[in-house]
Amino acid sequence: MNADLTTNNGVVYKLIYSDKDGSRRNATVPTDLVSEATEVVLTVAHQDYIDSATKAPGIRSNMRLQCTQIESATGQKLVTFAQLTVGRPTASLNADAVHALVEELLSMLAGNGNYTANLGLADEVFETREQ
Repeated sequence: MNADLTTNNGVVYKLIYSDKDGSRRNATVPTDLVSEATEVVLTVAHQDYIDSATKAPGIRSNMRLQCTQIESATGQKLVTFAQLTVGRPTASLNADAVHALVEELLSMLAGNGNYTANLGLADEVFETREQ
């Protein structure tokens, strides 16, 4: 992965630190993308695990975006985050399966874009708490 990352929206995530188990990048999201300027932190972390059902060793990788906003009326910090955790067996990397599962989740959540299903379930799942 590159040190600094720039998204299609023009947001630049500057590398703060990186080691074998993870990394952190910070960005400030412009006000044209959200209602107010927001600090956003991207973290990537990896952890070994043993699957409880199969007892097979695996690697868990987590990618998390967290934004912190300040509520203007009270000055209270408000944290919102989204993360994706992927687990895979250590013995073999089935990259196609990982990519297919991630794309399927994105397709279910997306309301538009390049995803085939475009079910737009983000509102139902995250706002109205439908199952």
